[in-house]
Amino acid sequence: MTTTAKVAFLNAQIGYASSFRDFYRTTDGGQTWTEMATNIFATHLRQIHIVNDSTILGCVNGRFYKSTDYGASWTFQQPHPYRSTTNGFTVFPDGRIWLSGGTTTVMYSDDDGQTWEDQFPGVKGYLFFADFLDGERGIVGGAYETMMKTQDGGQTWVDISLNDSDESLQAGFMLDSAEFWIMTKEKIQQTLDGGQTWSTKFEPATDLLKSLIQAPNGDFWATHQDDGLYRSVDAGSTWEAVFDPPTGRIFYADFVTDSLGFVLGEQGALYRTVDGGSTWDSIATGSNKIFLKIEFGPANQMWLFESGLQDSLIYSSDNGLTWSKQEAPRRALQKDIEFINDSTGWLACFLGSTGYLYRTDDGGRTWDPTHTTPVPLSDIAAPMTDSVRIW
Repeated sequence: MTTTAKVAFLNAQIGYASSFRDFYRTTDGGQTWTEMATNIFATHLRQIHIVNDSTILGCVNGRFYKSTDYGASWTFQQPHPYRSTTNGFTVFPDGRIWLSGGTTTVMYSDDDGQTWEDQFPGVKGYLFFADFLDGERGIVGGAYETMMKTQDGGQTWVDISLNDSDESLQAGFMLDSAEFWIMTKEKIQQTLDGGQTWSTKFEPATDLLKSLIQAPNGDFWATHQDDGLYRSVDAGSTWEAVFDPPTGRIFYADFVTDSLGFVLGEQGALYRTVDGGSTWDSIATGSNKIFLKIEFGPANQMWLFESGLQDSLIYSSDNGLTWSKQEAPRRALQKDIEFINDSTGWLACFLGSTGYLYRTDDGGRTWDPTHTTPVPLSDIAAPMTDSVRIW
């Protein structure tokens, strides 16, 4: 038997194992193995789930398969009528299965995969952001202007996609149950009726918008890759260019308080304001990477997220005055940190097509692994009012 990639047991005696292109079965607790199939796949099965003694489900190379003869032969399964890519699946002991696909597909089965229900019908693309007001009300958005909202903590979702272009929703947030703001690289839009109608609030000459936030004082800030930083003090009616960094392109801006804010750019560029954006100072970070995001934690802590695979985060404990490297839980694309109180928070990252979620209970000094997902993780929504649920 060659090096085994995945092993699953039905009980103490019966188990299955997948190695490179081959599939094996044991009936004596792994003391001996019988080759059931050889050269059946191009590589090993990524996941195995044993339904019963003879029936097995498997995922390989983005495709979902089923065997009903102890793994001797396999048939391709396509739960979704027109999407064939499968990133992975989660199985509960009672036979319920959630299967995730490559383009925001979540298929659900409550009978061990015999029948399937599309959890997000009509959704066409990857999701890039999530924002929740509390434990019940939230929105998600992503590719092809896909957007959905929930009012019951994610149990059901209403499709409010704009469907007027092929652009991706790169950022979005809720101000209340009816008012949402979203951004593509082309424009910023607002709804006041929960997504039924939308109005354009800002549309620059070139399609290079990179981020959108609302500061604690209610001002809106948007970054443009080439033109710099824009601000609106009148709920998006007018926008003023207020800062164009000398070091090149910028990608993100955010504010901790009404006065303390940051602008992130390329080649390790970081700018800090303590007067609400009237003046900006360059801050040394020790990095030459592109900064994509900044997240704020308890006790004046902050983290900068660099582009590319990283085994560390850029960390500050003094409100962004000085920065140093802090070891990350694993080498990956570090994507997001979110805290729900002074001690508890989560870190999301991914490597390849696998997502990793970590938790801290000491304010970010140490991180413990909590979940691995078959799809990349890019954003965390953890309402301050809910210490249990995260999205």
